[in-house]
Amino acid sequence: MQHRAFTLRLIRLAMAGAILVPCILFGSAALINYRNFKALAEERLVRSLDLQQEQLQKAFQLVDLVLDNAAEEVADMPPGAIRSAEPQIHDQLKKLAASAAVVQSIWIYGKDGKPLATSWIHPSPDQSFAERDFFQAHVNGESGRTYYGQVYESQFGAQSFFTASRRLAYDGEFLGVLEVSVLPSNIFRFFSSMAYTEGLQYALLRSDGRFLVRYPVVPPGAADRLDERTGFRRTIAEHPEGGSYTRHRPSITSSATSRSEDSMTRRSI
Repeated sequence: MQHRAFTLRLIRLAMAGAILVPCILFGSAALINYRNFKALAEERLVRSLDLQQEQLQKAFQLVDLVLDNAAEEVADMPPGAIRSAEPQIHDQLKKLAASAAVVQSIWIYGKDGKPLATSWIHPSPDQSFAERDFFQAHVNGESGRTYYGQVYESQFGAQSFFTASRRLAYDGEFLGVLEVSVLPSNIFRFFSSMAYTEGLQYALLRSDGRFLVRYPVVPPGAADRLDERTGFRRTIAEHPEGGSYTRHRPSITSSATSRSEDSMTRRSI
């Protein structure tokens, strides 16, 4: 009987080993693979963020160059002179806008918010845009400071755009606003080329949380601003130099964009 009991124990031990050993080996292999895949995913995200930052910096540098060149076109010109030379200025602005794919159009507004000249149409429309954020930002602002405005729908049959603008002055007084309409669709196409797997989400936000570009397309009625109470916005406010954010466990590194609602990273432009 003792021999039989001993034999049964050995059989049970062998059966348990036959089950446990493969489970341990499989679990160890799965853990190693998980860590490797996680490291690879994080590496890909960081590389994609580096590339995005580089490309977006180049795009905004190009926008700044367009603003500089457009400002030179009307340097030291009073409003009356700009309006009188509108056909010539329209042609020059049109050529300048065509030189940058990210730029849709260039506008010069007088102090009443009405266009003095534009690359988009000639003659300029007799309509005031003084209520728009890019204009109000410069009424009492500083000359030369670039302001990035919100996304607007075009009233002239063009694509939606967000704005980059500067205050114009003549003899120290407020002359109006120089504005470049930037195409989100151009940046959207770049984001789409970076999406190497399903579930990736990319966005370009202003410091106040307003979305300028989002990939993929969001449904109608989606919020156009990231709530300031979210951990992501709080992390941005606390670390404007850049960093990363993981939901419920904020930490700061040197990366930037979004992976999902639970894990987001960012980089300041």
